[in-house]
Amino acid sequence: MDANFGSVKLKTDLKDASVYVDGGFADKITKVKKFALRPGNHDIEVHATQRA
Repeated sequence: MDANFGSVKLKTDLKDASVYVDGGFADKITKVKKFALRPGNHDIEVHATQRA
């Protein structure tokens, strides 16, 4: 990881959820649980997948 980046690690019991960072889709929680971020404040949201 580049020295100008930090990281955030997500811990959740959700098995299938989407992660959004600063309003944009980052990835599915099933694939990645750690994200590299530039320094500063960030909005992080985890959205559970709804099943019909």
